[in-house]
Amino acid sequence: YTRSSDVTKIIVAICGGGGGGGGGRSSYGYMGLGGAGAGFCYKYISSAPSTATITIGSGGAGGGADTVGSTGGDSSYADGTVTLSAGGGEGAHMGGWTDTAARGTASGGDLNVTGGKGGVSPYTIGTTVSVASGAGGACAFPFTNPGTQKHAEVGADGNFGSGGSGGGGNHNGGGYATSRTGGDGGGGCCIIWEYK
Repeated sequence: YTRSSDVTKIIVAICGGGGGGGGGRSSYGYMGLGGAGAGFCYKYISSAPSTATITIGSGGAGGGADTVGSTGGDSSYADGTVTLSAGGGEGAHMGGWTDTAARGTASGGDLNVTGGKGGVSPYTIGTTVSVASGAGGACAFPFTNPGTQKHAEVGADGNFGSGGSGGGGNHNGGGYATSRTGGDGGGGCCIIWEYK
């Protein structure tokens, strides 16, 4: 980042990458869990720096069948005086697990918000009931949307630091989904508002 010439103050909002959703199980109707949301920082800087270094974490990839999702990357802002850190959300377990992915944390801001938990699916074996996968965990970054729950489908992607939802398993007819990949987590993002 390079400050515009007439700017004296800035506001920085930054988030890490969301965790990828876990894949559904190939041998049972277990649905994948949702990836965790990333950490978010918001900071008012009264004396704007001339330059700053910004790193943006990528979103975690959704896991394939029987595979955990990948963890999102960390994001950061550093100008020599102020340092903001926004951690990525952890990738989710594959279907059949019940523990949620670790949420991304944040530090250095006036406001530091930990990401939301990924959802857990009420998993069953061989039922004819349509059971939803775990939803992605939310991130506090503006305009974000976590991956929504799915049934016998590929998981939904999150955006702007939110987690992807888990991959599908059982569907209404009692058969198993052929595409069990979890949704991808949303990539990190940084917005800087400049003020005279």
